[in-house]
Amino acid sequence: NLPLAVAYLHKFPGCFLLFCVRVRRMSEGDTAPRAGGGGGDLPPNNTLYCNNLNDKIKIGDLKKELYLLMTQFGPVLDIVAQKTPKKRGQAFVVFRDVAAAAGAMRAVQGAAFLGKALRVQYAKSKSDAIAEIDGDIAERRR
Repeated sequence: NLPLAVAYLHKFPGCFLLFCVRVRRMSEGDTAPRAGGGGGDLPPNNTLYCNNLNDKIKIGDLKKELYLLMTQFGPVLDIVAQKTPKKRGQAFVVFRDVAAAAGAMRAVQGAAFLGKALRVQYAKSKSDAIAEIDGDIAERRR
């Protein structure tokens, strides 16, 4: 049911706002189960945290493949991935709007990506790219 709604929204962008409101109401309810998977208790966010990524792939290639996958759901502003021992196998993907991030999260959750099952959830905090657009980047860096 939900993947059909996502495909329908891409064909008819005027319904995007309605879908976004419906998803938020479901995620804010105390007893209602969350639609889709992987969001946990985190509120919807422009930034997605992706893990279980193939750490044998070069960072440049990983970012390119993530970009090609995620731009199907909306404009991607930034992808942050590093190869340090603590941060390998994970990345942050920043979308322009929350609705695109929500659609991407539901569509790619558990999908095979570079030989591994992709795990996606909302990031815990706002990314620097979104904070800069909102005008509160200086406030965060203090």
